Amino acid sequence: AMLAEYPWAVIDREISARGFASLFQERGLPAPPFSVQTHSLQVIMSIVCSSDHVALIADDFARPELASGRIREIHEPGIDIATRGGIFLHREAPRSPAVEAMIESLREVCRERSSAARGAAVGA
Repeated sequence: AMLAEYPWAVIDREISARGFASLFQERGLPAPPFSVQTHSLQVIMSIVCSSDHVALIADDFARPELASGRIREIHEPGIDIATRGGIFLHREAPRSPAVEAMIESLREVCRERSSAARGAAVGA
């Protein structure tokens, strides 16, 4: 209920509204107000660090700010949002070293998360 009272910063108001509406409605609460919409994670992070806004921020992106103490993580049972991501490349386009490094980094994150998910399922 406390989360519904705070202003939220979101990436996409319409997608967030649908997802949040169901999360909060399941708990008998209205969806929180979305006072900021931007497609910039840096802007969202800046807003969260400098105000009382709440936002869903990917673990990897939030980790340095959590470690510095500039933001705080809120644990709420039942709120675990996963998204899919990927890279679209033209099959015949040359790949720069930066693109290759990013692809390998994404693959490593996927391997780590897949391994952690299997471990959680085995340990349950």
